[in-house]
Amino acid sequence: MARLRHYRATFAPFSLALYAMKHSCFLLIILSLALVGCIAKPRGSYYQPFHPLGQAASRTCDANSNKVRLEITIEDGITMQTHLLETSNGSFVLEIGFVLEKNKEIKLHSDSIAIQFNEEKSLLVSLKEWKKRILVGGVVKQKYRGSVFEYNMSYSESISITESIGNTLKVTVPEFEVSGQRRQLAPIVFKKKSGEVQWLPKLNC
Repeated sequence: MARLRHYRATFAPFSLALYAMKHSCFLLIILSLALVGCIAKPRGSYYQPFHPLGQAASRTCDANSNKVRLEITIEDGITMQTHLLETSNGSFVLEIGFVLEKNKEIKLHSDSIAIQFNEEKSLLVSLKEWKKRILVGGVVKQKYRGSVFEYNMSYSESISITESIGNTLKVTVPEFEVSGQRRQLAPIVFKKKSGEVQWLPKLNC
């Protein structure tokens, strides 16, 4: 009986080591399979949005994941969304707007946004979607291949910029009222980024 206990005590460390090796090999196999399904790809240049109250993220279905969308939560049920893209012909498209859930409302003091680039050049652009200045939330239903999808009401617009904007672009939205309070957001800043490499799925959208 004593010999049996001694045998078990002697080989216990070896059993633990073997167990650890098996799990390490398993993790290496999983990691290898994950890397096989991805490729490293130059990201190129893109414009990263910044705002103290916002969160920015890119989508895997976008070319090079360069459509980086900024989302700012105004309050529960009301968000502002924006992104800046460079087109193949060298122009730029700025998309900006509010998204409101049902029973939500926001009152704008103006229907225009101020766009500043090249450190001095500025534009004042009026948005048709903001013309009424009182934006009311709701639900939009869309049918696609027999399925019905629901989306919150969006008041967004795309703005084409044909001039060179340099490395930085700033967007200032008008003052607004929400839940009885007047608010003014700090400017949204887009900064040009380049020289990055990222891992993408081989079958990217």
